[in-house]
Amino acid sequence: MGANEKIMELQEFGKALIHAFNANNLALLSFFDPNATYEFPGMPRLEGKQSIKKFLRMVFEEALSDMIITARQIFICTNYIIIEWTNKATTPMGNPYSNLGVFIIELKDEKIQSFREYLDLSPTKLVAEELKAKR
Repeated sequence: MGANEKIMELQEFGKALIHAFNANNLALLSFFDPNATYEFPGMPRLEGKQSIKKFLRMVFEEALSDMIITARQIFICTNYIIIEWTNKATTPMGNPYSNLGVFIIELKDEKIQSFREYLDLSPTKLVAEELKAKR
């Protein structure tokens, strides 16, 4: 496969990943290697699909169940996909939520090995406070 074809393939992978996030279901896990890691600011690093599944279930079912992510740009660098994104959702108490950030995704054998998320933590603090208040 030539360099241009590989770039196109990885860009399509990135688009499919965003589509899976927007479906708000755990089918997203099919993109991850069983031993993948997921890093989210302010949380311990998640290791393995089961830990990632628990986190994503909380996001999709409790925190931001109607979240829609829009990819602003997708960058490809060897076996990395970098996605600059914005998102919109409704918080658990019905308030509007929006944020922007970057995913840095390392692939190996067409599966995510490492997923790092960088975003503005101010809006996520509101969501965390609302989740605590509901419990």
